[in-house]
Amino acid sequence: MIKKLFLTIFVFLFFLFISNKNAGTVQAQANTASSAQLWRCLQASTVNEQTPRPPKTVDLNLTGKGFPSFQDTYIVLCIPPPKNSGRTSYKCSTGSPESDKFIFGSDLTLSLSPVALEIPPGSSPPLPIQAAGDTIQTIVRMLIPQGHVSYAYFGVTVSEPKVIPGQGSTIQYGTFEFQQDPKVQGCVSIRWDPFGRVFDSQSLEPISNVTVTLLDKNKIFADMPGLSNPEITEADGIYNFFVDIKGKDPETFYVSPFKSTHTFTATPNLNPNYNKAYYDIYKPGDPIVEAPGVPEHRDIPLDPGTNPPFRSDPVSMTAAAVRLGRYIRYEGTVSHPLSIVTLIGKNSQTEVARTIADREGFWTILVPHDSVPQNESLKMQIIKVDIANFSGFSQDSSEKLFNRIVRGFLSVISRKVSAQPVSTDSDDEFKPILSYVEGFARDKNGNIIPNATVNVKLEMSDGLYYQTTADENGFFTVPPDRLPIFNYYIEFVSPSSAVAEKISTVEFVNDNEEYLTENKVNLMAATKNGESLLPPLPPAEETQPDSSPVPETNTPGSFFAGRSVNLILTVIALIVLLGVTGGVLMYIKKKKSESDDLL
Repeated sequence: MIKKLFLTIFVFLFFLFISNKNAGTVQAQANTASSAQLWRCLQASTVNEQTPRPPKTVDLNLTGKGFPSFQDTYIVLCIPPPKNSGRTSYKCSTGSPESDKFIFGSDLTLSLSPVALEIPPGSSPPLPIQAAGDTIQTIVRMLIPQGHVSYAYFGVTVSEPKVIPGQGSTIQYGTFEFQQDPKVQGCVSIRWDPFGRVFDSQSLEPISNVTVTLLDKNKIFADMPGLSNPEITEADGIYNFFVDIKGKDPETFYVSPFKSTHTFTATPNLNPNYNKAYYDIYKPGDPIVEAPGVPEHRDIPLDPGTNPPFRSDPVSMTAAAVRLGRYIRYEGTVSHPLSIVTLIGKNSQTEVARTIADREGFWTILVPHDSVPQNESLKMQIIKVDIANFSGFSQDSSEKLFNRIVRGFLSVISRKVSAQPVSTDSDDEFKPILSYVEGFARDKNGNIIPNATVNVKLEMSDGLYYQTTADENGFFTVPPDRLPIFNYYIEFVSPSSAVAEKISTVEFVNDNEEYLTENKVNLMAATKNGESLLPPLPPAEETQPDSSPVPETNTPGSFFAGRSVNLILTVIALIVLLGVTGGVLMYIKKKKSESDDLL
């Protein structure tokens, strides 16, 4: 029996090793369909010195490779939805009404408000640019960038709409295709820190509903055009004052926070772990000397004194998803720094991925599309980290985290009991961004709609980006290179009715569950009967990835990114198996001893 047990463990570990080895192998999507919109990531960095806080106006250097020469490239800026909106769809715009109508089908410039773009600087509305060779390098001027917001830039080339050969009633309306492997290209957003956060000096948690007032050099209320003063903090404790410094000389300001349950003092009872998440600590009466274009940052501790320290459950502030080649990128912000963010199936409760937010609450997860379920949305679970009682934490040390995990499992095996963190479910919901669509057009009652007009529309604009017609059986397909990289929905219009049946991607998959299962169709991975429907990657591109350096950001890498998570899980599984094996052996030995005693 013991031999069989060890043989079972060996076989399990062998397959675990093989799956761990294969988990990191993912191909980039190939270039296809010159008639479609081609989307490529652009890397953004500030001209001159990187500013950690957003100035009133900033010039960015945008660079990217793989663009066609002598063809207009439209610069598109995408930002997550507003705080607490409950939406996970990006808002994107070129900053030009006419260019937006050409690319998105409608004017989306207001969705970037209050941000505005000038390309090149001084040119409004922005103009399309052209690549030199295969390289884009241009200067973009951003007006009124916001703190604590991620900004993602894309370069988009567009060909004229045309009828797709072999599909007589299928019209190409400028659909999307992503042209890079985000793992290679380093598709990252640029952002700036907030002007500051208000936090409890003892619990080290952000404090909501604090009134933060900006004072001028005479310590009286600062009244400036366009300035929101005072600010009321939300769950993340953040305040932002965008002051426009006139002339070349710096100006002096002061900040005055108020919370009836707390005291703003120069000598707060400050937990020594504060520097794990907060910095540039502000004290009463400290002058804030702000030079033009060089904003200042101040985190403010408030002392609860004899009152209970302020504590709250973490919440999602922003969240959004985009399909980048054969990956889905999820990103957002949470209210509490260093929180653990987990993506789970809405119905199955199966964990898909997790990461740790940085000290500003930012998080990003890149998941292979074949690891994302097609039949359910993903929800967020947020686990608050008790920074005040956390010891030995290092944001850039996955080895230390690994050691803590191992010690945690060892403590479980040795029956040591410790308090478990409580997770908070977010209302944010990530619907699957399907890579391929195949199935039947149905109404809300499940009835087939023969010869239905099928519309694919972007959530961000409700604009039409693909249209085709189902056959007499209601069957239709939408190939991978004809689908948006952003959230979209599907409409069915019956020939006998002008009313459109609007369904989400989740609803479409569930309505066609039987067909998809029988034909082994995975709409996330774009496979059918085990065969990929995605174009193969050209050998030249497969063996020669872009070696250009990826710009550094202020965000620490995920502890669970890449292959490290698989190694950690393998070792954890080994520890658990060894513990179980030890228990089984002790049980067998005990039974054998009891049998000997009876004899």
